[in-house]
Amino acid sequence: MKNALVLLLIVMCSVWLVWIKLNSVSAVESRKPTPSTTNSPASKPKTEREAYQSLAALIRVFESDLSLDHLIPINAALGTELPRLSMADRYRIYQQLQQALQAYTNRLNRQQSDLIERYTELQAQLWQQVYTQNTAQTEPSADPLNSQIIADTTPDLAAEQATQAVSDQAAQQRFDQQWPQTLQQGLSAKQQQLLEALAKQQIEVLYFGEGIYEFWLNPNYWVKQVAPHLTKADQVYLKQAAEQEQQPYAYDAGLVVSWQVLGERVQIWEQYLKNYPKSYFVDDAQRKHDAYLEYLLTGMDNTPSHEQGVLLPEVKAAYAQLIVQYPNSRLSKTLQLFEQQLADNPSDVPAAARRAMALAKDQISD
Repeated sequence: MKNALVLLLIVMCSVWLVWIKLNSVSAVESRKPTPSTTNSPASKPKTEREAYQSLAALIRVFESDLSLDHLIPINAALGTELPRLSMADRYRIYQQLQQALQAYTNRLNRQQSDLIERYTELQAQLWQQVYTQNTAQTEPSADPLNSQIIADTTPDLAAEQATQAVSDQAAQQRFDQQWPQTLQQGLSAKQQQLLEALAKQQIEVLYFGEGIYEFWLNPNYWVKQVAPHLTKADQVYLKQAAEQEQQPYAYDAGLVVSWQVLGERVQIWEQYLKNYPKSYFVDDAQRKHDAYLEYLLTGMDNTPSHEQGVLLPEVKAAYAQLIVQYPNSRLSKTLQLFEQQLADNPSDVPAAARRAMALAKDQISD
């Protein structure tokens, strides 16, 4: 009897231990994350407000310490964070970042003055070398017979301009081929590394004319990083502005594009203002339009449009082409009125230009 009781107690204890083990396993399993419980509050997708605050905070860090290390995370985050924002917040981020990047390039120009000075020297030396080679290759032969032929030939301005254009293109190609090696040989390793790192963020050294080189933000930065997340009107603006800024229209107080190209730029912005009158960039587009139009009418110090109040032949020819090309535009009307005003008042070209622009605006509404 005693042995039976002991055996019963052993069985009961065993059952009890098994029950405890099974329940402890169930408790552990119940605490394991399941597909429905894995998204804790901290791992949930950011709200619109949180995404804005996160991106704005990154830019504030960059503003407090303008360095490449703080710019790189911003550029990495733009593509994922901007689409989460309201359209109004996207433009706020654009404004904040634009101001911060301007401050950064200004700081680079102050802190890296030695690099810019050396960069300028190297460019000047290479251009001198390229143009010396170019001149040597294009100079006429010293053969007396060849010299007599040249002397007896009436100069052909169009042919000379075409020849010069070909020569300039060849010089540019040689410069582009030799420039990387020139930088490698002329800059320190640290300076080269800085330029390469900045270039990855679309920051480069650009010639602004009159011997001035500065760091600037390539406008393609905005096309790539921001434009895809803005309205169509503003995508068009940023792309068009970037395209034009890749080919500057003036250096050293002189035009470096043709009168025809200048007129086409006026027309591009005239059409933009008609198509997108409520664009975020409407004021910027208007300023570009007005600046191009003023230079088209009056020229610049080193490339005037006139001589003693009379339009130069090449300018007059460009006007005629533009009038035919864009017959119903304000540009066409302005050019016609300018020629009339200039004939009436050749002694004051700027006044004639202002009068023509005002009359054209009154006669042709947008």
